[in-house]
Amino acid sequence: MRALLLLWLIGSTQAETLFEYGRQCAAQISEIPAFNCMAGEEIPITVDGQPVPPQPAPARCDRPSLLPQNDPGSQGQCVPGSRALVLRDDKTAQVSAVCRKQVARPAGSALFDEINVISHSLKDGKTCWFTAKAAAPLTAASGIDGRWVPSPSTLTRKPPPASPEGVAAPPADKVWLPPAKVAWSQPACVSCHDSGPFMYSPYIAQTTKLPGDPFGYYQPKAIGEDFRRAWATLNAFGITTRGNTCTACHRMGNMNSCNVTMAQSTGRGHQEGGDEWSKKYPQSHWMSPGNLHSQAQWDEQFTDSLKQLAACCADPRGAGARWWSTGRRGSRPSVQGKYVREGCMRSTGILRSWNDDRGFGFIAPAQGGAELFVHISAMPRDGSRPTVGETLSFELGRGKNGKVQAVNVIRTAIGNDLKPVRGRRSTRTESRRVGWRGQGLWLCLVIAIAAWGFKSYRALAHRQQLEDMPATLATPEPATSDGAAYHCDGRTHCSHMTSCAEATWFINHCPGTKMDGDHDGVPCEQQWCQGLGAR
Repeated sequence: MRALLLLWLIGSTQAETLFEYGRQCAAQISEIPAFNCMAGEEIPITVDGQPVPPQPAPARCDRPSLLPQNDPGSQGQCVPGSRALVLRDDKTAQVSAVCRKQVARPAGSALFDEINVISHSLKDGKTCWFTAKAAAPLTAASGIDGRWVPSPSTLTRKPPPASPEGVAAPPADKVWLPPAKVAWSQPACVSCHDSGPFMYSPYIAQTTKLPGDPFGYYQPKAIGEDFRRAWATLNAFGITTRGNTCTACHRMGNMNSCNVTMAQSTGRGHQEGGDEWSKKYPQSHWMSPGNLHSQAQWDEQFTDSLKQLAACCADPRGAGARWWSTGRRGSRPSVQGKYVREGCMRSTGILRSWNDDRGFGFIAPAQGGAELFVHISAMPRDGSRPTVGETLSFELGRGKNGKVQAVNVIRTAIGNDLKPVRGRRSTRTESRRVGWRGQGLWLCLVIAIAAWGFKSYRALAHRQQLEDMPATLATPEPATSDGAAYHCDGRTHCSHMTSCAEATWFINHCPGTKMDGDHDGVPCEQQWCQGLGAR
């Protein structure tokens, strides 16, 4: 019986088909409609501010695509004719498509070399990735017909319906790559999208076809076994420092954000395909977006924050650095039932107004911009009332109406004439919370016992998974007594470990580990570190 269960668990981790992956994405995020690339907005290619003709592609341009162009036949970063579409953008989901050209073609050509779709849930941050690629070598006469691209999520065995203009679409599995090829491609999706699902580079930001709200919880590896296994090798996590000006508005990841985007967006990194205009200030500095500062103002406002982030990139566990695992489920902060983005990307501001009777006010952010709504539930319960004029530290989240507001507020500079917060509302709210906790206690205990009973099966199955994974997932060499042979290789769970010593080394040296649920410093107490009987 045990052997049969193990075989079933192992079999369930085999590469998923496009149908299986698309079905999960449709059910958990959104169905993706068939679409016409030619209906999208063309991404301009300019030299000295002037649009270039469709052919030939210039070697350099004002705003290059900033994308890896390694396919045989590709003509570089400045090929005209790519198009962007927003297929859905509301309070529930965001779906964006980009139809890319890597080879210059005549005006009006509907042939494309690559099509990418990103589907992102604003409810829980789950994200799906779909890619279609033309056969190599790329040529002007061949490519993907973009006039009617079949849905990668609404899949049936019947031929997809034709477009309103009568254009027939090929079967979806003849267009879209299987999830395993997308997940294991190099660079992997999360390598570039480590800080968010959508990249607002100067190239793509020339269009209006981008989801409007860049905030929200982000789980890049929540759907699809191939993506979970591939991204487990990347050791991706977010970083920030307390009060950092840059991360008050933008998420920061330890991969592409640290190694490429941070330098490119602040005039310190090479932009392949960029001309001399793109290298001059202010064009060279595309963070913050819509940069209107003089160079002296920019240096005054952002240089220190940039240095702090660079230090975090070099040493995520160094002084002042803060990090969190991308997509970690156990630490999601929430406000009024809405998940907000993970981590400690904090900003500061002044409380400009406060309504005691209604329990809300407005904060003026220190970095400028519109005032932010703040509710009493986001304030600390320290027995004092909010005071107009005090300085607050906060994160950005969403309210019931889907709008961005201040959450997880910390009071950093409180005045001396504070009065107690009205107790009637707080007491009633607290009593409801205590009642809920009491009612749910027994349910939590039952779930915990069930989870503990299943861990032994999970541990055995995961160990077998590691043996079945590609060579990039190979386990490390046995450690010496001082742990010198161990290295941070992306493994984060107890089921990835082979001994108590290894698990202990990992939680002390590697970010993003999830092996010490009770935070007592002893990892994997049910699998490896079982007192004197630890293996």
